[in-house]
Amino acid sequence: MIFRKNGARSSRGAGSRGARRSRVEINPEAVYEDLLPDLAHGNDGFAWACCPFHDDHRPSLCVNVESGWYRCMSSSCGATGSSIVGFVGALLGFEYAEARRHLEEHYG
Repeated sequence: MIFRKNGARSSRGAGSRGARRSRVEINPEAVYEDLLPDLAHGNDGFAWACCPFHDDHRPSLCVNVESGWYRCMSSSCGATGSSIVGFVGALLGFEYAEARRHLEEHYG
């Protein structure tokens, strides 16, 4: 997943305004491995871990370590999201912008 940092001019076409921003790549796999100590890698970029959003004793959280997608398969939880920013926001109680800054500072 790619995020933009403040600071430089926009890289869009000639009609765009604002500062150009450098892109910071965040590796979802590194984030998941850091935040989910029991992460077990499977096939095709997917991995399983105990869900941090409920009391979980068997791995029910499925994550995609390439895209950042995640979903808890427990019927009592159902946490789901499409990005590593959403996961970090939900886990740490951050809004989107705060979660993005946290990722850039710690994993960028």
